Amino acid sequence: LEKALEEAMKRSDIKALREVVLAQTYRVRIAKGGFLPGVGLSGSKYFVRTDGLGINWDLTLSLNFPIYQGGFDRARVKEEQSNLLEAEEQLEQLTRQVKAQVKTLHSAVVTSLATVVALKEAYSKAEQSYQSQLSDYRLGLVNNLDVIQAVTTMINVKRSLDTAIINLKTNKTLLDIALERY
Repeated sequence: LEKALEEAMKRSDIKALREVVLAQTYRVRIAKGGFLPGVGLSGSKYFVRTDGLGINWDLTLSLNFPIYQGGFDRARVKEEQSNLLEAEEQLEQLTRQVKAQVKTLHSAVVTSLATVVALKEAYSKAEQSYQSQLSDYRLGLVNNLDVIQAVTTMINVKRSLDTAIINLKTNKTLLDIALERY
């Protein structure tokens, strides 16, 4: 079960939500960066300049201070933090759902396997009973109704065994799908 839970945490949808949380963390940091001053540098090269300075390039250095943008920046930071909290809650919810699903399916596989083992043993005993009834019938110790009852029991147990095997394979396949091993 522990190995299955570990493998389930490697599912692509969980990885994608982890990446969303990481990206949202960076968005919060970017929004907090709106409180810091900005520096810009731009330049141009001219092939032909007609102002007579003789310089065919210019360079501009700019410094921006966010003096009147504090309210806007605070609102942006809170919005991004809210989005981060939402993404973290989605990841937590998906993780809980996947764990519950894996635990349920693992339990179903274990139960199905135990049922198959028990029915295999029951089928073996039913077959032995049939063989015993058949040999006793040949010796005249039992009547044909006893032999028919033994055959009916053996067939019913075999049918139950086949159904249990199908259930086991179905549950195993569902567990593999939940772990994305298909």
